[in-house]
Amino acid sequence: TLFLQDGTPSIYGVVLPLDRRADMDMLAVSLKMPKRAAKGLRLSETLPYLHKPHSVAPFICEKDLGLVSKIIFSFETLLDDPVDFSVPGRMDLSLHMAYFDAFQILEAKYPGVVEFGEVY
Repeated sequence: TLFLQDGTPSIYGVVLPLDRRADMDMLAVSLKMPKRAAKGLRLSETLPYLHKPHSVAPFICEKDLGLVSKIIFSFETLLDDPVDFSVPGRMDLSLHMAYFDAFQILEAKYPGVVEFGEVY
């Protein structure tokens, strides 16, 4: 999961396999922002609660709702095999699950924040 920022206090999560790069034009459409604005997105120095740099977890909590504007899961991840997601605040633990299962959990808890989209 990449957390990106555009100079505002909000951050955006992008969930994609580690061997993929986000296409900023496609991400702009998924985030419903102008392509020029999406090209200005950079890795966020601010992370969701309990997240550590270089972790790969899309999991957020209620404390993050004012910070995280959107988390976009790539459509292509629906077909991917299960992966290990780190647990925020517990780098010694991981959850082995499919991207789609992680999406369903987060989307049920945070509707409107978690969506599928084109990101690569």
